[in-house]
Formats: sequence, C-alpha cells, structure tokens
Amino acid sequence: MDPRHFLPVPVRLKHLHPDFLDRLASLGGLCLRAKNLAVELASMTDPGGAILEDDDLSWLPSSGLSFNRSRLAGVHALRAAQLTRYPGVLELDFVGDRHPIGFAIPPDGADALAKLVADFCEEECDHEQLIQWRNALVPPFEPCNCCKSSIEMRRAHADAHPLAPILGDAVESGIELHCRVADKSYSFERFIQPAKIDLKGAITVNDMTSLVILRIDPALIHSVHVGTTVTDREVRTVVKAHDLLGNEALVLSMPGDSHVQAWRHYCAVAGA
Repeated sequence: MDPRHFLPVPVRLKHLHPDFLDRLASLGGLCLRAKNLAVELASMTDPGGAILEDDDLSWLPSSGLSFNRSRLAGVHALRAAQLTRYPGVLELDFVGDRHPIGFAIPPDGADALAKLVADFCEEECDHEQLIQWRNALVPPFEPCNCCKSSIEMRRAHADAHPLAPILGDAVESGIELHCRVADKSYSFERFIQPAKIDLKGAITVNDMTSLVILRIDPALIHSVHVGTTVTDREVRTVVKAHDLLGNEALVLSMPGDSHVQAWRHYCAVAGA
C-alpha cells in the first residue's frame, strides 16, 4: 500500500460495533498519545490484543490506558501532517475532552490499519467538517485577558516553572517516574526515566531511546503541589499539577521522599 494515497480525507469509523475495540487492541506496535489542556504524553506500546472491560470502563493493561466507553463520541482515521512516516492515525474523541487520544500506526502496521478502516468505515468527512464536529463536543479553550498577557512570557521562560528543575533533578539523578496524564474520560499511565530535557517554549523530557515523551505547556499549568503518600507500606513522593481550569493535568510519583524538601522549595520560589 502506498501511504501517500491512503486516507486522503478523514474517515469516521463505526466505533460502536461490538468488535471494534478488540480490533483496535490487535493492531500491534504503535505510538499512543494522550493530551489534555496542558500536558501531552506519548509512548511506543503494543496493546497486545488485550482489552478488559468492567461496567463502563475499558482498559488496555499493557499500554496503561483506560477510558469510559459511554463518553466515546467517535473514532476517525486520518493522516497527521506532523507524522509523515506514519500511514495513519486513529483518533478517539470523547464528550467533554478537548483533545482526542491518538493511535499512530507505523509503516509495518499499514495493512492492518487499511483493513480496519475498510471493515469499519462509516463515512468520509473533510477536515473542516471534523473540526466543526469536534467544536460541538466542547468549545475551544480561550484564556481570559489577564491570562493571555502572561502566556507567551511563561512559555519563553519555561526554565522558571517549578516543573523544570523537578524534572531536571530526575534527569540528573536517573530517577524513574510513574507518570499519569488524564482528562474527564481517560487516564494514561507510563513509567519514564528522563534522560533529556528541553526548555524551548515547553518543558519536554524524553527517555534515553525516546520511546516515552512527556511535554508540558508551562503557561497552562496553574499550580504544582509536592507531597507524600504511603502505598503498600512504601513512602512515595507525589507531584500533582493542575491546569488553569483547576483540573488535575499531571501526576508524577517515585519511591521515597528524599527530594520532597527541594521540590517544595522550587514551588515556593516560583509561587506555584
């Protein structure tokens, strides 16, 4: 299959078909991306054909993704301009969430993707129609005037955000972090051992092989809280970040409490 001629326009899929989610979980290795207002987490993963269901919850255990089926509004197959080597992306849209969950299919999965699209195709739609359909699910985010004035400054000085030195410490000390990014309809959890950090316009950390990438928009994170919790008799450090709307955008955790004092100091200095 020539990927240049595949999915010239988005295709809406029959996501309510009883076999659809099982087929989705059986596509093989892919790049899974979840994004909320302020944070994006992407990871190479293979769902392995396993999807568990409990009441309204669907869970891909090997990929760390869970979501509410009743809030799943639609699934579209399309080409992503920024992912030129990927033949297509499956995007799951949820009621009340501004960003879809993306399953980017690599070249070796092109045939499986083409068969899934052929088997579950509902209709084609152009990009403008898809944008209008998504805007009807939830209005685009528009910051208030007082926030607009500071957004570009915060992005230009991402190093001043408390999450920058916190993640910088993780890079320097080789700390493995459990990372959770969530929105109203889903939760996506992965482990990441940051090896590189970039502070150009955002706070971006990669592991050594770039199989997991965490990207934070410092302008849209309103507060950061560092605390501790005890899980199965183990003390853990927990970092929670909330966005401008008060939603929990990111949770990072690690064993022990050796960095709590320093990380709280970063928050105090930044006024977060």
